[in-house]
Amino acid sequence: MDYNYTVYVDGGCHVHKDGEMYGSYKIINRKGKERIKRFDLGIGTNNQAEILSMIEVLNDIHKTIIDAGKKLADFSVLMYTDSMLIQQQAIGSWRVRDQHLVPLHETLSFLVKEFKVVDIAWVSRDKIVEVLGH
Repeated sequence: MDYNYTVYVDGGCHVHKDGEMYGSYKIINRKGKERIKRFDLGIGTNNQAEILSMIEVLNDIHKTIIDAGKKLADFSVLMYTDSMLIQQQAIGSWRVRDQHLVPLHETLSFLVKEFKVVDIAWVSRDKIVEVLGH
């Protein structure tokens, strides 16, 4: 499929449990234009940070499309994450067991449904480091 946007996303924590969360992503549109964003997310876990970063990038693309006066339903996104757990949960292959992640997955699912297609794929940590520089 020829996607309108290809995205690499990463979220993490400075301390593995209840630490300071951060996120980043790189958006590449069909014409090759790139945009990188890094941001702080408050206190939480690695998994929360990963999902929040996925939500953040979809909101960013959402705003870009709406501001251009276009319909979300006409656009497709390929999103890469290095979290196999979050990727498998997001595509519905694995159940979300951690209750603190359920509302985040619900928000992510809502956003995904607004687009024509959002495919979420796993990619190695090395690839995320190569693309995002960390």
